[in-house]
Amino acid sequence: MTVTILEQEREHQTLPDTTTTDQKAAARETYPDDVNPVLETSQWAMKASPYSAHYLHTHLLTPPPPQEIGLVGLHEDGVASAARYIRAQMQRESYTPRTWRTHPLHLCPAEPVAWGAPSTRACLDWVFLISSLNFSFWSEREGTCGRYGVEWRAGWDADCTGVVHTGYWSLVAVVDRGACMRRGSGEAKSQMGANAGCATALEEGVPITDPSFYASEARCPDALIEHVFRPAPQSLERIPLLRERIAVLRQNGTILCEVRRSCAYNDANGQG
Repeated sequence: MTVTILEQEREHQTLPDTTTTDQKAAARETYPDDVNPVLETSQWAMKASPYSAHYLHTHLLTPPPPQEIGLVGLHEDGVASAARYIRAQMQRESYTPRTWRTHPLHLCPAEPVAWGAPSTRACLDWVFLISSLNFSFWSEREGTCGRYGVEWRAGWDADCTGVVHTGYWSLVAVVDRGACMRRGSGEAKSQMGANAGCATALEEGVPITDPSFYASEARCPDALIEHVFRPAPQSLERIPLLRERIAVLRQNGTILCEVRRSCAYNDANGQG
């Protein structure tokens, strides 16, 4: 079997730079070269400004919180600078919300989108799970076949396996592969519609995108999650912070189930 490894460097390809000189000058004006909003905000948060504690006490908490609670806060200038930079980059690279649908690994609801459709619910569960676990993919084995990777297809509509995804895409491949464990191996899948059904079909296997499932240690034990996150055969490491990711799954799944129960109760009692 041929194994193709998609390295991190190939994951973030950008479009050809067609930006004019005037556009580049405008981008520099809105985002100075000597300002890094991520670094600025991080350094500010590390200073543990007491403003955070004061704000929480004034607006949210009673009695007054301890001073240590002011470890993290928002740097409004940094947020504004980051927003300007992101906007300039989106304009330069012609990014739109529909760009999401262009990647073969992303789960997309059927069109036209209907909020009550099963494919829409499946997509929301998928996005929530991916967003919850989208952190820390750094590896000391960067650029080698030994780094953590997940072997799956090139995309939902691809029949052949043997593609190893790394970085953020390893997480996406984990969830997609786990969802498809519930379908027959010979079924055809389309990127825009039937793939969403794959994430909600309860025929057999692991309903990895279902918050009521991954919140339950009885139904979804740690060992099963470790199996879902299993690396490709040639990988010499597992996904970073697996214990922490499992804890996030438990907490977020529990919260989401509580919110849904509350919404269902309100709807049933005419309070929605």
